[in-house]
Amino acid sequence: MKKHLLTNFLTILTVFMMSTMIVFANGSVEGNMTSSEFLAKSNSQGDITLSDNVALSDALKINGTNYTIDLNGHTLTLTKDSNYLTNGANVTFKNGTMILDKIKGHADCILGVGDYGSSANLTLNQVTLQASNYTSPYALIYVYNDSTLNIENNSVLNAKNEKSLSGGVIKTNAGKNGKINITDSTLNFQNTARGFLDGTINIKDSTVNMKGLSNGINTTAEGLDLTIDHSKLTITESLGRALTVDGTNINIKNNSVVDLSHSVEGDIRFKNSGKIQVDQSSELNFKTVKLDDRGMDLGNLIASEKYDYQLDDQGNVIKIEKPITPETDMPDTGDETNLSLMIGMALISTIGLLYFKKTTPKKTVAK
Repeated sequence: MKKHLLTNFLTILTVFMMSTMIVFANGSVEGNMTSSEFLAKSNSQGDITLSDNVALSDALKINGTNYTIDLNGHTLTLTKDSNYLTNGANVTFKNGTMILDKIKGHADCILGVGDYGSSANLTLNQVTLQASNYTSPYALIYVYNDSTLNIENNSVLNAKNEKSLSGGVIKTNAGKNGKINITDSTLNFQNTARGFLDGTINIKDSTVNMKGLSNGINTTAEGLDLTIDHSKLTITESLGRALTVDGTNINIKNNSVVDLSHSVEGDIRFKNSGKIQVDQSSELNFKTVKLDDRGMDLGNLIASEKYDYQLDDQGNVIKIEKPITPETDMPDTGDETNLSLMIGMALISTIGLLYFKKTTPKKTVAK
């Protein structure tokens, strides 16, 4: 009997120890630690799950490895700048909050996706990322080379009160090569240097608000492609301009609304060729525009299916609604039987006309 009880006890103890080992293997982690200690908590699949709030005492460096970091409703706080994902790293943060407040950056950025010699991928999935009172020479998030930044699934990015003059929130270093995908999420930028600089940016089913920035969306020559799809973009009170077009392609579609207002230098600045396309279901609202080349025609720069845009002699924007062209309904010929009937009737009419001409007596002309 005692031997049987001892065997059961040892079995239960073994199961408990195994389950404990499984918990630790799944990467549950909490408290303050270095980034190396944090990454060491992952399991063999690269999964890390927070069991409480975590603060990293140094910069997070992920080089060529894939991680899925489940915040599990908790908060991960980064305290240093130059956090980098490099050499093909593919990292997802999900289900929680990330804090990047009061970081004083001395290098390129607070969070780098790739670096000058490599690319990487970063996904924020149902994450609230907050950054306030930070300083960064170039950007809060820098997307290098062919890297991709995905902000998705009800994520929120709040950036405000940037202390640097030349920085911004999200930038790329290689023009359109860097990909920024914002899907079903909300971005709020306030009192920062810039919102976006360059990249191929896709905003879908999302809301983006920018207020009090130096420049809202800026670009180097031919460095930006922007698609706004079933989304709302509002840029107001820019110290420079809300939107800069310089060889830029901008597509506004699927019931999107873009409101640009109260910009000191102009709501839209056309530095060079480029095109803003607006479909029938969408709205582009702005009041002031700056054309670097006086020979530019605003009507050719903005292709709207609903409005024509012109400038008067004083440079004020005139928005004229295009007349609606009624659609002409083609007669319904029905099925093949109706079509055959119509052809038959046409043949009968033709034969009758020929017969009528043949049987009609010719008039005799008197000489």
